Amino acid sequence: MTLLVDIGNSRTKWAFKLGSGVLGAMHACANADIANNQDLRLAVGQSTKIVLACVAGENVLQQFKILVPQKSMLHVVQAQAETCGVYNGYEQPETLGVDRWASLLGAWSTRRAPCVVVNAGTAITVDALNADGEFLGGTIMPGLRLMMQSLKTNAAQLDVDIKVAQVPDFPTQTAEAIYAGCLNAVMGAISAMAGHLAKYGGAMPELVLSGGDAEVLKNALQQVPFANLHVKSVIMTENLVLQGLALWEKEIV
Repeated sequence: MTLLVDIGNSRTKWAFKLGSGVLGAMHACANADIANNQDLRLAVGQSTKIVLACVAGENVLQQFKILVPQKSMLHVVQAQAETCGVYNGYEQPETLGVDRWASLLGAWSTRRAPCVVVNAGTAITVDALNADGEFLGGTIMPGLRLMMQSLKTNAAQLDVDIKVAQVPDFPTQTAEAIYAGCLNAVMGAISAMAGHLAKYGGAMPELVLSGGDAEVLKNALQQVPFANLHVKSVIMTENLVLQGLALWEKEIV
């Protein structure tokens, strides 16, 4: 069986690619637990081929490699100039984060239309894909938790509990104000990219959301008219990186 592995900035996710091409159950662990996670060890032991995307650095990658009994079965991928009909507009295609590239492959395979692809995790990436399947470029910003934590860490008077259940339109508590400010910053970045893509292609794009904070963003975005966001629809897609790796696997011998 083919095992698909996404080692992100803080967590590792994995799933088997089933015979029909769909993903099996997704599992996850903290990157710090890679060496000791029994579910991951078991999955590696059951696999005959492993396709892996890693953005966490060489040290974390080496921890995973120790688990693999036969090095020939491991395929560590990186972004390319073209994969699965998607074209990479980066000046140096191989320097694009492989998680972003896999997400674009996954989004294009299901939408086949202009879209803004957002992965909301430790970092938030906002990428533009045109009607021809060309990645035009994108932005990277701190994730919601990183933004909020930076205020707690660096602003002496803002040492507050930043867990907020609901954000009012006009926050009157510091915790709400921090959360709303960070959330609005992300929505602004998404709206700006969608506006650029709409102007470029002449029509509003779809918005594809994935990642740990995708549900938070979806709930916030649905409070704003889509026309104001320059998008025609918002689509939630789980495990977009793994979906992209499942498509990519067909091209890896």
